[in-house]
Amino acid sequence: MREKFNLHTHSVYCDGRDTPEEMVKAAIEKGFSAIGFSGHKNSFDPEVSMSHESARVYRRKIGELKEKYKKSIRVLLGVEQDIFEPEPATGYEYIIGSVHYIKHNGKYLSIDQSRENFDLILKEIGDTDTLIKNYFELVGDTLKYTPADIIGHFDIIAKFNEGGVYFDEEDPGYIKAAVSAMEKICHIPFEVNTGAISRGYKKAPYPSLTLLKKLRDMGGRVVYSSDCHAKEDLECAYDDAIEYIRAAGFERFLSLDEVKQWK
Repeated sequence: MREKFNLHTHSVYCDGRDTPEEMVKAAIEKGFSAIGFSGHKNSFDPEVSMSHESARVYRRKIGELKEKYKKSIRVLLGVEQDIFEPEPATGYEYIIGSVHYIKHNGKYLSIDQSRENFDLILKEIGDTDTLIKNYFELVGDTLKYTPADIIGHFDIIAKFNEGGVYFDEEDPGYIKAAVSAMEKICHIPFEVNTGAISRGYKKAPYPSLTLLKKLRDMGGRVVYSSDCHAKEDLECAYDDAIEYIRAAGFERFLSLDEVKQWK
């Protein structure tokens, strides 16, 4: 039987809707073998991230759930660390390394907050080519900032680009920038992330199929991620994601132990 688990889960301790225990119960009902929590660690943006105090409570709560539900499901304590987070992520079982922001003129500009915000960023940066170049340079440098165990939503810059409304994801310049970043970090497992599907922004996961094929050619490995912020989305597009990775040439997702033992 295929092992089903999700390591990219957000709760009320950051920008999620449900409590960790509600998430755990939903995962058990859905037949998951494990659930990993990944609260946002980007303290410079308190609207979506854990504070120092809530992070302490979060770690304690996940520890309690780990013990309480140990006969039913594996509960893991993880964190999603943005590369601009100045403090190291310590005391966690795994780290998802992600880029959510472009830093411009001393400001942190969120590229995945909303379409309106993305428009403002484009206005400040000046053009899509510069934004794309800057974004993928940051992604390629992920491991300089965080000892990530998983690369989060590799091309989230395309979150609001369904139908190519901002740029052509098949353009050689775009592919070159993405592949240049991917070559630096392809030894780390990548998410096949369905989070933008559940929110209605995209019809397919991150990375794009073209980029996922490039990752396969580099010998990369992938793990399923729903990047869920609500318990209903824990297994969002799971079967579709399986077909997606097969279309890219992968045989399967990594198992949980494979993800945790990659180092």
